[in-house]
Amino acid sequence: MDEIFQIQLDKTSEVPIYRQLADAIGALASDGLLPADSKLPPIRKMASHFGVNTVTVVTA
Repeated sequence: MDEIFQIQLDKTSEVPIYRQLADAIGALASDGLLPADSKLPPIRKMASHFGVNTVTVVTA
């Protein structure tokens, strides 16, 4: 699950942060780095790590 915390978000990009996060998590799953049925980290922990609002994480 540490792979999730390796995700890099670009706050200057035109692509919304929630979309960047969703795409990155999807890519981890596609690449087999995030196994099926694995639990994601808690919303608040992800939001704090990425410096975003909890709603952003939920939307992703």
